[in-house]
Amino acid sequence: SDILSAFGNVGGPFSNMFWLDVMGSASLQVICGVPASPLTYVSYMYLPKLRKKFSTKTLWVMSRLVPEIGWVVAFLIGFNNLDNLWIMIPALMFREMCISAVYSIGKVIPQLMQQEIIDYGEWKTGKRTEAMTSFISGLATKIVNQVQNAISTAVVSFIGYEAGVGTVQSMKTKQAIFAMYSVIPIILGIFAYIPMFMYKLDDKTKTIMYHELTERRNNIIKKSQENVIEGAVKVTTEEA
Repeated sequence: SDILSAFGNVGGPFSNMFWLDVMGSASLQVICGVPASPLTYVSYMYLPKLRKKFSTKTLWVMSRLVPEIGWVVAFLIGFNNLDNLWIMIPALMFREMCISAVYSIGKVIPQLMQQEIIDYGEWKTGKRTEAMTSFISGLATKIVNQVQNAISTAVVSFIGYEAGVGTVQSMKTKQAIFAMYSVIPIILGIFAYIPMFMYKLDDKTKTIMYHELTERRNNIIKKSQENVIEGAVKVTTEEA
């Protein structure tokens, strides 16, 4: 899912272009984020209640879907009003609030799910794969990001972007930048939902899994302790 999500990173290089060439000032990014700032911290307060009510898969979907809805709404409102800050700023504030509302979920749940998946692998195979999982995911994501950077560079030329201090972009170019920054990453990142349809770890399965893992680990500890005791007795006997 992380690897497939990386295809949505195509919008990253268009961030500065959007705020500087479309909105006209990088400072507006800070202004648009002010109303959403408190929500970032408040989101950690209601996260425990959400975890009790919803499954981890549902929360993962929520952490992605809510910000995407915010972006779609902002795009639909702002696409034909890019020169009207009185419309654009509230629309972008709404988008920022959507992101902040599920900020804690996006930070906590993916890490929790990764750990559950590793535990599931140990449950089924008897082996833990933290290092290999992190390595493969990180390497593949970096490769995809490099491809995305190349695509973004090609798109910049295709949409007619003109660099230079004081250069005014055409409305079509501004709309293209806005699309590449907002909805295109959502479309390209939609493949990240596919693996989640195969995520079958419900509460019942996790309860059984962790019960059996605990028993297995306790048996391993007990076996190790017995081996240490037997070794100590053997050494003591030989010395005597």
